[in-house]
Amino acid sequence: MYKQRHVVIKNLFDPTHVDPTDLTFYSQLAADLRSECAKLGELETLRVFENSPQGVAVVKFKGWLGADRCIRLMHNRYFDQRQLTAKYYDGKTNYVVEESLEAREARDRAFQAWLEGEEHHREDSNAKEEAQLEEPATKQAESESTK
Repeated sequence: MYKQRHVVIKNLFDPTHVDPTDLTFYSQLAADLRSECAKLGELETLRVFENSPQGVAVVKFKGWLGADRCIRLMHNRYFDQRQLTAKYYDGKTNYVVEESLEAREARDRAFQAWLEGEEHHREDSNAKEEAQLEEPATKQAESESTK
């Protein structure tokens, strides 16, 4: 008999409270969820549906027992002061939500600022390296002039 292996976990996050400039929020949430679910059974896939108004993630286990354990553990559990629901996937619902233009622009600005910060960091590092290379030569020239 075939048993369901897909679990839908809702209320993991509130997209209205996710900072669009936090480029690691969803990947960190997925890593945390993966860590918890891996204790219950071998995972096949895990996906956090970004921008989902219901805060949805879907976990697919390699076997039905992991999915059953996940529902038993996660349903009605509290995570970040929100009560989760965990149920088997109905096989029909599409949880994909397209990113709004405003959210995309905010994310692009955050990424650009991050890139510029990396560039400034590289410039600072290069200036320090050049100063360190020049310092021994300067000291040597000073010691030769005092002789």
